[in-house]
Amino acid sequence: MSLEAALQNANASIRELVESLGRGGRVDVGSIPQGALDWALAETIASNSEQRLVLVTANLDEAYRHESNLRFLLGDPNGDVLLFAASDTSALLDIVPDRRSEMQRMATLARLAEGAPWRVLIVPASGLLRRVPPCAHVARGLLSLEVGGQIERDVLIDKLLSLGYLRVPLVEDRGTLSARGALIDVFAPDARLPCRIELDDDEITRIRSFDPEDQKTADEIESVQLGPAREVPDSMDAIERAKSSVRELCDEMNMPTLEAREILVELDRGSGALISNALLPGYFENTSRSSIRSSTTSRPTHGSSSPTRSRSRIRYRRSTVTRKTSTELARGDLRSSSGRTT
Repeated sequence: MSLEAALQNANASIRELVESLGRGGRVDVGSIPQGALDWALAETIASNSEQRLVLVTANLDEAYRHESNLRFLLGDPNGDVLLFAASDTSALLDIVPDRRSEMQRMATLARLAEGAPWRVLIVPASGLLRRVPPCAHVARGLLSLEVGGQIERDVLIDKLLSLGYLRVPLVEDRGTLSARGALIDVFAPDARLPCRIELDDDEITRIRSFDPEDQKTADEIESVQLGPAREVPDSMDAIERAKSSVRELCDEMNMPTLEAREILVELDRGSGALISNALLPGYFENTSRSSIRSSTTSRPTHGSSSPTRSRSRIRYRRSTVTRKTSTELARGDLRSSSGRTT
């Protein structure tokens, strides 16, 4: 719909929309050009320094467009705009999860867990239904390092590996690390540039950012915070907890022992298991209500850019998940297969 047509059909002015957003609660907005809605959100934030907004979109593509517009309108110097990049595909499909989207989700959850300031959180409708690691688990995974601090080289490497970082010869991508003697290179999921940590025995003597293209160091850094890179923990306790949950489900559904064993063997792969994201709640205690909404500790204003399409998307996802979970567990299909990346 064009801007002119939208204004002619509007039952409220943009100023009234800004006032409604400023009052808090839930605001459904339909048939409005995307740029106009983003301008209204930016105006609301500019008029109230304490205002926080959660924008629910119909799909991920729409969320990306809102993110781009709001970063431009707000300047976003301090990460004021957050995006929870939940996939539009079901976690129950036999496909390898998109690692970049997973790291983006963990970066957003890490900012929420540490209580970092934010102004707008953009969530696709499907993201409201997605189970996430509990906020307390994400907070425990935050690793703060500073010049002059003490940490053993092997302890640091093991900690990063447990957080889901991949060890590689050369750090060029987010979520990776490399170790060469006393130098530890690591690229955090939410970082603009990777950092190089220099150790002298167990003391951190220097931290510098560097260009992943030519590997040349740049600015000196006094401290750095590294967040988890994977949603699924690789600890033995978490894996055993997930296996216990699956055993109970298999027993309830009278699944043949051989098929149940195949699922349990797959779970032994930890975060590398193809089905790990589908069974995410099983890795933690009390995750029945652990979602992106429960991760926002404040009471932000909730707005929906396409309320009708968003509600339809949520209803469709709920019915799909329920049907696919029961069907695939009954058939024993929820196990390892040759996945394809999306």
